[in-house]
Amino acid sequence: MKTQSILGLFLMAAVLLSPACEFFKPDNLPPPDCEIGTPFWLWYDQSTDCETLDITFTGEIQDSRCPTTVDCIWAGRVDIQLEVEGNLITLGLPNDEQLGLSKAVVGDQEIELLDVFPAPIGTTEIPDESYRVKLIVRNL
Repeated sequence: MKTQSILGLFLMAAVLLSPACEFFKPDNLPPPDCEIGTPFWLWYDQSTDCETLDITFTGEIQDSRCPTTVDCIWAGRVDIQLEVEGNLITLGLPNDEQLGLSKAVVGDQEIELLDVFPAPIGTTEIPDESYRVKLIVRNL
């Protein structure tokens, strides 16, 4: 009887909270505020306006970072694409002259990739829509 009561409570909580889960999906979130010189987070397929720049996190994600549950010789790398004013630009971490830069200049502004979340865990593949990037836009 006690087990049925506990199971009933879990089932009721799941039913009541499922609409809240839908609200927090990236496509239901308002665009982040982008202020020059202030870092902001952007989900995959989400857009924001940053003064004169329209920025969308879209395109390919290449993530070869070392999973958090593994000890690696090399930390790995992550490359993402942003659509900025209709053009795709690729940014990567860590910043590397040969492998790819974490910054790009668009007009009179610089966009820098600061972080990519989530970090890989084990061999579990991360779906694109689970990624978000931390960016900063600066005036030159």
